Amino acid sequence: MNINTTLVKDAIAQISAIPKLYMDPQHLVLDLLALTSVESFDTDEKFSSVIRTLIHSLEIISKFPESGEPLKNDFYGYYSYHFLSDYPSNPPHDDMRIVYAIQNAQLWIIGFGHRYLPSDIYEKIRSTKRHAPY
Repeated sequence: MNINTTLVKDAIAQISAIPKLYMDPQHLVLDLLALTSVESFDTDEKFSSVIRTLIHSLEIISKFPESGEPLKNDFYGYYSYHFLSDYPSNPPHDDMRIVYAIQNAQLWIIGFGHRYLPSDIYEKIRSTKRHAPY
């Protein structure tokens, strides 16, 4: 990992401090580590920029939970919030995703990351059987 570990630890603390959001701590760490392996985000400066954008998007979701798009099929009941990093691999398309669920007025972050890198975010969530605690 070329990214300073202090930046990753700071990102964990900042994301964990966002009010009204819940996320499995292990998935939080794994999703942040996956972002460190995205070639477009491979410097401390770029990683920090992506984290700022991610935190801003998480804050939007915490205030406006229905701002994401409802998902279908295997992800029925979940939402996907799309946003653009400062370093998109396929501009001008939103390259980042946050997948979440709303349960009993609580917002559960299922996962976040780049849409395709290092792997398809929806496949990652499906294969690791991530879900809100129903």
